Amino acid sequence: MPKPTLYIKIAEEIRSWIASGRLKVGDQIMSIREMCDHYKISSATALRVFHNLTQSGDVSLTSGLGYFVCDPNRHMLGHRTLVCAMRPLRAYNNYDNYGNRMIQGVFQGALSYGYRVMTPSSITCLRARPANDDEVKELAIEIGSIENKVGVILDPRITDKQIQKFILPHCNSVSLAIAGRRSRLNQVPGTTVNIEQCGRELAKLGWRCGGRRFAMIGSSAIFDSELLLDCFKKELAASGVSPDNTMQEWEVFRSSQRTDEVCAHVLDFFRGSSQRMILFSIGDEHARVVMGYLEKKGLKVPSDYGVLSYGGYAIATQHFPRISCARVDAESLGLRAVDSLVARHSIVNPYGEYKIEINDTL
Repeated sequence: MPKPTLYIKIAEEIRSWIASGRLKVGDQIMSIREMCDHYKISSATALRVFHNLTQSGDVSLTSGLGYFVCDPNRHMLGHRTLVCAMRPLRAYNNYDNYGNRMIQGVFQGALSYGYRVMTPSSITCLRARPANDDEVKELAIEIGSIENKVGVILDPRITDKQIQKFILPHCNSVSLAIAGRRSRLNQVPGTTVNIEQCGRELAKLGWRCGGRRFAMIGSSAIFDSELLLDCFKKELAASGVSPDNTMQEWEVFRSSQRTDEVCAHVLDFFRGSSQRMILFSIGDEHARVVMGYLEKKGLKVPSDYGVLSYGGYAIATQHFPRISCARVDAESLGLRAVDSLVARHSIVNPYGEYKIEINDTL
């Protein structure tokens, strides 16, 4: 009888680790590079090992993260339900479906692991607004009544305080994750992009493009926006930008009067300056409104000033000029949230993906 090939020997050894409990469900297997170093094999052989293990259902590949030990009952779809307690952040439209794409990522992630998805009926009350305490309490009771839950993905508009007060008492033995924002609760991970890194990169880009005077527009409607602005300002200061050459405003859309006040403040800040000016907006809609106001007052993009935004929602490229931005991959946030539930025994990369795009406004 011929001896088993090397990749089969290695695969069988890993299976023995799973059977003995040395590797548990959700644990991450060594990376391809680590396997090559450990067994002194080529990357091609390592890939054959993982292919053998995935074909037999012992491990699964999580995009961007690696290989993880599978639950042996994961193919029993009727007994493994992932609860998607999320609603679109706004109604469907032609320019900003960020929340819808995030939910799509949750569905893709769940199906890749063989889970069925259930959306609680009580979450349907959320439409372009946060949930109040009574609504979250009703949601928690409904989630608690769902049988055979593998985990729950929570809407980012549900606050940490509401999760701690209402959700956790009904789901204390079930894994939870928040898609789309940071979490301050140790037992409930949140998935977002690397906010600190993104803020620094955007500030460096503004500086490299000649920006020396910066107007910053923030909005509490964009998750983690305060942290992003703080990192942006710190990087500007590290580059030598004086506080006198920066200004900051919040809540542009709170009222039409407030919008006019903010736009007028930006105009006064920019007007007459001999330095290169950059408008940095958290949210493309805010940037678009201020740009329209400044254009009516005679300031043109990019000849008179540059524009950067965070979010990169569809509006960034559907209008001219296209806004230079950090475009967030919303689907990746949903996928990461599911990954954090499945691989809860291992350290998982919590960050979704984004891309800096230099378009027409720099």
